[in-house]
Amino acid sequence: MTTTTTKPPRFDHSQSASTIHVSIYQKNCKAEHVRATLVNADSLKVELADAVVVPVALPCPATFPSTPMVECGAFTISIAVEKDVKLQQERLLMRSQDTAAAAKKPWTVPPGRQAADWDSVEREGKEDEKTEAGLLGMFRNIYDDGDEDTKHAMMKSYSTSGGTVLSTNWKEVRDADYVAEAAKKS
Repeated sequence: MTTTTTKPPRFDHSQSASTIHVSIYQKNCKAEHVRATLVNADSLKVELADAVVVPVALPCPATFPSTPMVECGAFTISIAVEKDVKLQQERLLMRSQDTAAAAKKPWTVPPGRQAADWDSVEREGKEDEKTEAGLLGMFRNIYDDGDEDTKHAMMKSYSTSGGTVLSTNWKEVRDADYVAEAAKKS
């Protein structure tokens, strides 16, 4: 004596503003051989002609009790159930309140780890900014207070060297070829 178990068919669901649509992928099924019933607001039971029961968990609450609409095509069984919009909104509000409550909980350091001292990290960042600003400010003052030869020297040395040389001596920079020097080094 052998027993065969029939595997339930694949299904999928989607939803619109007021309806939940369930598609069961089953060939050559007739509407009179399909019985769909809501078990509760969150689940649907579909019984097919060959004694196959397909339990479907709905993505959102359906109006309970109500009668699902069944249509059969060549390859699919389409079932439409009316949404319970009020219950869905209540659940969404509860979920958002749970999320808000979780967000209010203070964050704690996991066991075995040390908390970072964010104040010292911030102080180090500000010190770095001051150092950079100080250097840039110094170079800006040299450029602003310098004569035309100093400005030419700074511009030529910095731009022709690709940012590796900054000189204020025009006599030295006038004839220097920083591009050739960089090629020799590499």
